[in-house]
Amino acid sequence: MKEILRIFAIVLLCHVRLIAQSPFQEITFLNISSSQGLSQNTVSCVLQDRRGFLWFGTADGLNRYDGYHFKVYRNELGNKHSLSNNYITALLEDKQGYIWVGTLGGGVNRFDPATEKFTRFRPHKDKIKGITGGEINNFAEDASGKIWISTNKKILSYFEPKHQRIIYTKRRHEQTRHARYVYSIVTEQNKGLWLGTRWGVAYFDEKLQKCTWHLSVNPNPVKFYYDGAIYRIVRDRVNPRFLWLCTFEAGLLKFDTHHRKIVAKWTPGVTQKRPKKTNSVWSFLQDRQGNCWVGTKQGFYKFDPQNNRFTLFAPNPQNPKSIAGSNIQQIFEDKAGTIWLGSFKNGISAFTPALNNFYHYKPNKSTNRQITSFIEDDKENLWFGTKGGTVGLTKLNQTTGEIITFKHDPKNPQSIATNNINTLLKDVDGSIWIGTIGKGLEHYDPTTGVFEHFPYKSKNQQSWLRLRSPHISTIFQDHRVPDELWIGSRGGGLVKLDKRKKELTKVYLSEESFNGTSLSQRTVIAITKDYKGNLWVATRKGLNRFDPRREVFTNYFHSPTNKQSISGNYITTLYIDKHQTLWIGTRNGLNKLDLKKVYQGQGASFQHYTLKQGLPNNVIHKIIESPQGFLWLSTSKGLSCFDKKEETFRNYDEQDGLQGNEFLTNSGLVTQNGAIVMGGTNGFNLFYPQKVNKNAYPPPVVFTDFQLFNKSVLVTEQGILNRPIQNTKALNLSYKDKVLSFEFAALNYILPNKNTYAVFMEGFDQDWSRIGTRRFVTYTALPAGTYKLRVKAANNDGVWSKQEAQMVVIVHPAWWQTWWFRGGMVLLTILVLIGAYFLRKYIIKIQEKKTKAVVIRHTSTLKKTNEALQKTLQELQAKEARILAKKSTRSIFRNKTEVEQLKQKLHEVIMEQALYKEEGISLARVAQKIDTTDKKLSELLNKELNTNFYDYLNSCRVGVFKERVMQGDAKQITLLAIAYESGFQSKATFNRIFKKHTGLTPSQFKKQVESTHK
Repeated sequence: MKEILRIFAIVLLCHVRLIAQSPFQEITFLNISSSQGLSQNTVSCVLQDRRGFLWFGTADGLNRYDGYHFKVYRNELGNKHSLSNNYITALLEDKQGYIWVGTLGGGVNRFDPATEKFTRFRPHKDKIKGITGGEINNFAEDASGKIWISTNKKILSYFEPKHQRIIYTKRRHEQTRHARYVYSIVTEQNKGLWLGTRWGVAYFDEKLQKCTWHLSVNPNPVKFYYDGAIYRIVRDRVNPRFLWLCTFEAGLLKFDTHHRKIVAKWTPGVTQKRPKKTNSVWSFLQDRQGNCWVGTKQGFYKFDPQNNRFTLFAPNPQNPKSIAGSNIQQIFEDKAGTIWLGSFKNGISAFTPALNNFYHYKPNKSTNRQITSFIEDDKENLWFGTKGGTVGLTKLNQTTGEIITFKHDPKNPQSIATNNINTLLKDVDGSIWIGTIGKGLEHYDPTTGVFEHFPYKSKNQQSWLRLRSPHISTIFQDHRVPDELWIGSRGGGLVKLDKRKKELTKVYLSEESFNGTSLSQRTVIAITKDYKGNLWVATRKGLNRFDPRREVFTNYFHSPTNKQSISGNYITTLYIDKHQTLWIGTRNGLNKLDLKKVYQGQGASFQHYTLKQGLPNNVIHKIIESPQGFLWLSTSKGLSCFDKKEETFRNYDEQDGLQGNEFLTNSGLVTQNGAIVMGGTNGFNLFYPQKVNKNAYPPPVVFTDFQLFNKSVLVTEQGILNRPIQNTKALNLSYKDKVLSFEFAALNYILPNKNTYAVFMEGFDQDWSRIGTRRFVTYTALPAGTYKLRVKAANNDGVWSKQEAQMVVIVHPAWWQTWWFRGGMVLLTILVLIGAYFLRKYIIKIQEKKTKAVVIRHTSTLKKTNEALQKTLQELQAKEARILAKKSTRSIFRNKTEVEQLKQKLHEVIMEQALYKEEGISLARVAQKIDTTDKKLSELLNKELNTNFYDYLNSCRVGVFKERVMQGDAKQITLLAIAYESGFQSKATFNRIFKKHTGLTPSQFKKQVESTHK
């Protein structure tokens, strides 16, 4: 907490002292307006219902929000179950789950989420039937279930649930004034109500049905008669005896209900530290963390009652992450701790205080936002270098927030040589070494304020013993050898500098050999030293181990044929942990090398971590280890926290409050108090790794849409959906409903686009399928049966929902597929077979009797006749064989060319026009399409292709199915779905024909394809 307060002090001081400097941005806001689907940008009230949906009341409709889309409810002409008026002023969910909607001029509506219908309670001449006034300000539900309703002008009333009607409080002349013009209601221990009215605060006794006490908070109004009006009352979370009163013109008040007096008051003035700008307070919230937030007519504030301080969060058109508007009408905290702000004409702003993990320092336009390097001096001042702007070096006092900048002055030779800084090093003596872009090496002594230049060309040095490049990439100092500096340059190799003598003592270039070895490449990006005293040098072409005593280089390169080689040759950053593990950042992932094994002679075996293992991006810019032992990696797509033990990554991007997704190479530091700073293209982030909170809210999951054949199914009384999909438990479908889709949403509003989902259709799927951030699932051709679709979700930090969304799906069979039809057919078949058996037996018995009498008489005659017939039959068979042999040599085709052309036309028509998909396709229709006769087509199939028409079609269907499986379609949809799309009409036919043509079942063929592709 001490560190956070320190950063908070920086924020305040930077606002006060250095308006031109961009301070740490403490809160980043998510802004939602009509451009994202909100029906209108004036938001008067906010509610989260028991299912988790958010509701926003606007000046043009009621909006339900699931984190992705808005569903808008408005008045519909002729529909008495729609809203009575589109201007929404108040919302309440009662104990029964109904949502009460107050309107401006349209009275009260009660919304039933189960049917999505509104019941109207409008103003009426008969007061027993109507409601007291059409302009609704507030609702409150007491312990008995009464819904208390406050309005403009008319007297207080309530909805009595037993008789389902509106009842007026007793109209007592002396009390009428304080029971009218009620803007806010808070219940008090089941005895009465505290009312915020035009004239102040009043107490209403439920039993007596009258106001028994009142207090004017501004007895002497200056401008208008409502200067003392109380717009909203909020009970204190810590001590319920106190009420916070938001007034029109009397400021923010704290009211003691026990002593019935104002105990504190906040109005604009010099007595407060950074006071409010206005007395018009519209809203107040005390969140679960104990923070107080105040919405006014002219700004949104974080309020610290203990220190009497208001911190303003003002809109900034140049910053899309600043608050959208200043006139804040309601502040609401949802179940996950996100705070929602409803504004006048500027839509919705939202933020989550508990997940404000990353502080953002954003330099202003006059400097430069590319932060290249950091150091921290002994007084805990943070120094950072930039490039491309008007300032080169900046000093930030972390205690006071004071900023001092250093920039090049051509008229001052003792100023910094350039405003383009690449790297910084804090010397053990307290001075600062600066690696520039284009101006060589700089040395700065804070005690004298003098910069000393080490240009890359020097007349006093030998031609070869100099800085070969003006671009300095990195500077390394071993604290055990403080007079020795190792300098890496861009294109100028590795350089050794004697700090005491201020002389370059050695230059190592890639083209020069040292004991038969050399540096792998001239551009040196990072340097570190291991426990053996060897340097590890990162270049654009390989990793180097350098023994400075023997002047021997060992090079490590990526090899496509060696899986244990380093993952990439472009090395960006190096870090050695306390276990003597070298962590190497490359432009192709993170690498791990056990130095102990290297020095034990076991060789260099690099373990790789890339996108496949969970990195957000393969370009690693900086590696920093937190005190808790986690590695924080800056990449080209945000930050990643790596758990070395579990080997898992937790990733953060710009949506989490980072300066941007793109960070800069080797720009990072661990401060003395444990904070980590990482620099990028839009400033830098400061965060405390042990205090990086996780969203622990398990999101509820709801169905949001159901589609048949890719069209949403509407809710109708007699249709498939007779109530909204989120309130439907089971679906009854026909066998004809072959393509069904479900859409769902996890009601987590903290970075909802990072929510992930898993689905499981029991009875069809084998197991859960994780589908990432996709929010829908489609099933095709489900066989008749009963299934259960189960959906679960994880929030942006991977916390899975405790409850699933479930839907029973019943697919009814065709009448010929029902059990009674099949059973009847089986019984009928049995009876027919039995009858046929006995009939045949009877006929055979009769025939035997007749035959026995005739057999003896005709035996000899039949014998002779049979011999004659046998002879005649043999002659006929020989004759027929001669005729057939003669016919077989004839063909109706002119030549082979005609046959081949007809084959080609047949294949093209069948495949290109997808005739194989048509259920009733005939040989005659195909013959017509290829411009030939039935006879020719039949002969082509029978004699030339040695098949028949239907076998030819089936072979085409099998071929299409095999091609789609080999293309990988089976990873997305089922084999049966592919079969249907290939022209097969039933599962049994498909399986039989496929095995006939291939010798394999479809599943066996799929496995064969998958094993081939591994």
